[in-house]
Amino acid sequence: MTDNTLLERLFRGELCPQDTIDPCSDAYRQTAKALSDGLDWWKDRLSPKELIELQEMQRLWNDRYSMEQSEAFRCGVTLGVLFLMEALEGREAFLRQGQFS
Repeated sequence: MTDNTLLERLFRGELCPQDTIDPCSDAYRQTAKALSDGLDWWKDRLSPKELIELQEMQRLWNDRYSMEQSEAFRCGVTLGVLFLMEALEGREAFLRQGQFS
């Protein structure tokens, strides 16, 4: 029997929150279009060698951003777990004192 908890699915690589993010704000769309238009502008002006260098730089920026987002996600999950642990510890203290049921 396969365990289908969220943590198990995340561990097995079946749950990828970043793949489900679909920014639909006008600001995001405008920024994406500006980036695309800017890249097209440069493609028309750069030599093939320079274009390859630009694309490599873009890949490095994307890799860096991905690493930052992964670390932010990891930190957020850790903080969420710590919040839950703290809340449950407080609940247990109330239960021991008979003040909370």
